[in-house]
Amino acid sequence: MAIETTRLDPVLLTDEEMHQFLVDGFLILQPTVPVGTHETIDEKFTWLVEHETNPGNNILPRLPELNLVLESPEVRGAIISLLGLNYLIHPHRYWHYKKPSDMDPDDHEKIWAQVMAGSHQDSYSPSRQPKSHHLRYARFMYYSHDVEEIHGPTHVIPGSHFHAGIADEDRAREIPVIGPAGTVFLSHFELGHAAGVNLSDRVRHMIKFLFMRTEEPGAPSWQSTSTVWKTPEVVAAPYDLEPAWRHHWSWLCGVNGTTETAPAHETGVIDTLLTRLNAGSQIERTCAIYELAVIGNEVVGPLTDRLSAVGEQYPPNESPYQAIRGATVTMDDAAYTLGAMGADAVESLVGLLDSPHEWTRINAVFALGEIGSKADCAVPRLVELLHDPFHGVIRFTANALGNIGDAGAQKALCHLLDTDSDAWKEPAEMGWSLGDLIHVNVAMTLARLGAAAADSEADIIRHLNHPCGQVGIYLIEALRRIGAPSALDAVVRDLAIRRWDASLHDKRQF
Repeated sequence: MAIETTRLDPVLLTDEEMHQFLVDGFLILQPTVPVGTHETIDEKFTWLVEHETNPGNNILPRLPELNLVLESPEVRGAIISLLGLNYLIHPHRYWHYKKPSDMDPDDHEKIWAQVMAGSHQDSYSPSRQPKSHHLRYARFMYYSHDVEEIHGPTHVIPGSHFHAGIADEDRAREIPVIGPAGTVFLSHFELGHAAGVNLSDRVRHMIKFLFMRTEEPGAPSWQSTSTVWKTPEVVAAPYDLEPAWRHHWSWLCGVNGTTETAPAHETGVIDTLLTRLNAGSQIERTCAIYELAVIGNEVVGPLTDRLSAVGEQYPPNESPYQAIRGATVTMDDAAYTLGAMGADAVESLVGLLDSPHEWTRINAVFALGEIGSKADCAVPRLVELLHDPFHGVIRFTANALGNIGDAGAQKALCHLLDTDSDAWKEPAEMGWSLGDLIHVNVAMTLARLGAAAADSEADIIRHLNHPCGQVGIYLIEALRRIGAPSALDAVVRDLAIRRWDASLHDKRQF
């Protein structure tokens, strides 16, 4: 079928839909696309299963009809609403197909046990970003055919996107996402989910894309009529996380940092909240994070002392970051609290950057990045940390500089693209080296800086052929957002060379 290129006006989300997304962590859409789009995509998926290997990140040039779904007014409007007008599509995308299972369809206990065992929160491959509560990433899933529970749909854990991990009680609450051909399921990146068991007689197709925010919210990017938070009357999440919901609603409305007036707290109340960090139920932990953030200055000292102490617990190269290098990195709850607090926490966090303990430095860097533009005074010190001896600190620092969005970091970031070391050649995962992971984070940050990186245009162009493909993809985005004629010319020349002929396959290669 012919691929249409005309963009229709985006259909933005309403206040009510945004409220629902913040509470439940997901939203289901039906995109408007040309007649026959879903059937064409489904037929091509089925052909690929039989004749080719999974194209992975190259799925879009291999199956360009998918772009009709990505560019539909409903999908584009929802992504703008969640991530801002200048969002980027992440280079990682994956086609999840499930062939029919040989499980006994009447063995419900075994089927449910398999679904629960597969419950997880995704990791940020290959950049290994820290787990953020802020809405910086959204996950897109699409069914090309009617999906009922018999087909093994994706299951979700409503409200789990603020969780540090998935517990058995969460797994027991999973629900299937079903719908007709064309169903699009958008979720917070941290939402817990799992694959179902395909008990049908056909292959189940689902494709996943990721989208990322590039700019700090300055105002509502959806169809907003009121910036007053309102908890939805009907929610799928069984958790009452009102302090978290209010904070993130304010952040999306353009409020950087906590502005609520904290009620008077007795010392005993504060002590109780502090003891709930990293302990107890996830609901208590999450609420404590945001209740403490509202208190502000009074708890900055105890929280920074806590981050200083947690680093002392781990010898070099044995921090939690090292132990879970191949998975999502969950920070200390104190770091989430200080990050939510805003400007009041910056000075103390900058002091922690001098810690000899890598886990303390990583948590402090993360919190400064969560504060965003109000931590711009920390940029010179963060730039120095790009030379840290520990690769994890470098990666998290690059990410934090992207969140802060200060142009002063661009030259140091470009210098890192020229930097390599024997230690960085160490394999990390799935064929990536540590150097690849560092350079991907750097390129991602330059893409988010966009026009603020204009003085580094020549350096960016010079690295378009970086051996790690995702580096070049992000640098193309940086040049596109810089927007100068020379930058756009480099983009066109690079993309012209890489043009993909989607009509070719293993039986017809020319």
